[in-house]
Amino acid sequence: MTRLIIIIVSGMLLLASVAKAEIVNLYCEISKDKDSTITIGNKTNILANPISGIVIIIDTKNEKIVEAPRIGPNWAKNLHIENWSPSIISWGTKPGFFINFEENYYLNRYTLKLTNEKKEEFTLQKSYYDCNKTKKKI
Repeated sequence: MTRLIIIIVSGMLLLASVAKAEIVNLYCEISKDKDSTITIGNKTNILANPISGIVIIIDTKNEKIVEAPRIGPNWAKNLHIENWSPSIISWGTKPGFFINFEENYYLNRYTLKLTNEKKEEFTLQKSYYDCNKTKKKI
C-alpha cells in the first residue's frame, strides 16, 4: 500500500513539473544597428518616430503568444494569425482580412531581433528592434 501511494505521488509530481509552462518575457527596443524605414511607391525614407519599446510575453512550451502588439481588439482573435517555426515566430493580421491594411511581426528565435511590417495600399513601413529577456521587477 505504501509503495502504491509513493508511486502515485511521484507520478503526480512528475506530471506537474512537465505541465509547467515556460513563459518568456521580452522587452524590445528600437535597433541601433538598422534604421526603420517607410516606403511610399518607389521612394524609401528613414522613419522619424517608430514605437520605441515593445513588450512581448510568449509561452514556448505551448507555442502561444500571451501578450504582444496586435491589430484590433483583444477579443477579435479571428483577425490574427500565429506561426511558430524552429527559427522564427511570426504573428499579425490574417492575409486579406483587412483589404487595405496588414501588420505583421517576425521574431528571430536565435538572435531575438524583431521586425515589424505595416502595409497600407502603396505604403510599407518597417521597424527593427533588438529584444532582451527580462524578469518582472515588481
